[in-house]
Amino acid sequence: MILCEFSSRYTAALRSAALTQQVKLEERGWAQMHKEIFPPASLLVVEAAYSHLEEVATWIEKIARRQPMVKTVALLPPGVEETSCWRWLLLEAGATFVIGSPCMAEKVVDIAKRHASLVPEIPEAETDKIWNRLPWPSLATNLSTTDQLTTDQ
Repeated sequence: MILCEFSSRYTAALRSAALTQQVKLEERGWAQMHKEIFPPASLLVVEAAYSHLEEVATWIEKIARRQPMVKTVALLPPGVEETSCWRWLLLEAGATFVIGSPCMAEKVVDIAKRHASLVPEIPEAETDKIWNRLPWPSLATNLSTTDQLTTDQ
């Protein structure tokens, strides 16, 4: 689960819920969210701040189109009701879920767990399988130990 917030209103509740349910929570800045390609099992949790509503809706739509396996949850700013037009705009843009209160943090983490469990694992490429079976890590460890012994003498 990757969180991008402008106000930190939801951060504590999401951290607590993620810790309780043993879900990894990473935080990113808005600029970073534009640069990354996300793994298919990612749940992106983004705050739709007053000053960034249109930008967030456009970004959610882009993610939904370019990376359809990645899901997004939109966080509403304080004072915006969940029944407002903001909710419908964000859902129409492609958000999986829209919440308006930190009290819904457990639900967001449930969605992250369910999404991760439904996304199939990407099979390892043949070259990666071969590379991972080679003895390089153990050889590197042995060489560093030997190098230390020779330099100590």
